[in-house]
Amino acid sequence: MPKKIVILSVAALMIIAFAGCEIFGGGTGVKGKLILEPGQSGDVRNARIELYETSDLTGDPVKIGQSESGGTDVSEAEFKLTDVLPGYYYLLAWKDIDGDGDISGGDLVGVYGGTYKPGKGGQKLTIEDNKLTDVGQISMRIFVEPLAVVASGAIGDQGYSVTYTYTFNENVTLSTFTVTVPGYDPYPDTEETGARNSGQSYTTQKYVIGGGEVLIPHGTHTLRFQGTASGDAFDLTVNITL
Repeated sequence: MPKKIVILSVAALMIIAFAGCEIFGGGTGVKGKLILEPGQSGDVRNARIELYETSDLTGDPVKIGQSESGGTDVSEAEFKLTDVLPGYYYLLAWKDIDGDGDISGGDLVGVYGGTYKPGKGGQKLTIEDNKLTDVGQISMRIFVEPLAVVASGAIGDQGYSVTYTYTFNENVTLSTFTVTVPGYDPYPDTEETGARNSGQSYTTQKYVIGGGEVLIPHGTHTLRFQGTASGDAFDLTVNITL
């Protein structure tokens, strides 16, 4: 009879131990809450939660989870990742609004300890063994892609003229457009200015040298774009090899 009592006592202790583990830790991992930043719109439920070992968020995430899907308040959602190896990580939360599989304009994005920027993973967090690290609130905001311009060039008229085509990824006002061809001084085109719509391609006039009697040199042609976008000044340079 005493032997049976000992066995029951050990079993009871095991149950208490497991219960205590759930109450005080819940395993090794991380938990927190996604919060929509004031002034932003969107639904942070069912957002993707990822842990990376690199501060620039490159490579594959070592752990992937998801924020909660329930509740009626779309501006907040709790999350929890368990079964994580102890170590140092960077946490990225994002919701793929357009379904393209990448973080792109219009997606909701947040990181632990900062504001998301491409190649910037916020602050490093420490996950300890048998502890559910609470990172608190992760601020989520709509990602706006950095201003960019894509350009190309074409030599025509049997080599005596050149035109350039360019496209911005957002609406801009172009105030200065400067062309530099190999071996010549920069040429500011005062006519290639004004409003430019996002996603629309624009082609310049034909440029010639010496009244069209000199061949356009091959090599690196440099286009410099200056103006404003969303009220902020920009200065972008694109090199084209022709």
